[in-house]
Amino acid sequence: MKTYFLILAVIAFSSTTMVRAQGLLDKIERHLDKTSRTLDKNTERANKADKLGKKLGGLFGKKKSEDNKGEVSTVVVIENASYPEMNELNAKLKTAPGVQKTSLKYKDATSFFTIQHNESPEELITTLIKNSGGMITKDKITGVEDNRITIKMK
Repeated sequence: MKTYFLILAVIAFSSTTMVRAQGLLDKIERHLDKTSRTLDKNTERANKADKLGKKLGGLFGKKKSEDNKGEVSTVVVIENASYPEMNELNAKLKTAPGVQKTSLKYKDATSFFTIQHNESPEELITTLIKNSGGMITKDKITGVEDNRITIKMK
């Protein structure tokens, strides 16, 4: 008889422990569900904001990446050149055929042109030579890499 009471006591004690553990697991599950719902709401809000941003960008004439098909951006580094010469070259390049946009940065006798164009690197070199007024020649070109042309003056 004592063994039966002992077995019943063990079962009762273990069942209350199991109920407590199940309650803890239920609490964790509720918290995870709440976090998941919050994440879903925030994802939905982000998607709506993205759609709104695209609509507003379209209203203000924002260009889409499809509009720039065929355009390549190349950095042309010209060393040992004066700032006035580079400004003049930049002005000429802006009107050159095949060139959409140029920007110039100048520091320590080195200029960095970022040129957006729809030409091959060889065609861009030809455009640079034609528009430089004799300042740039083929023997001054020291490197042609992917999207980068290096020229050393003097």
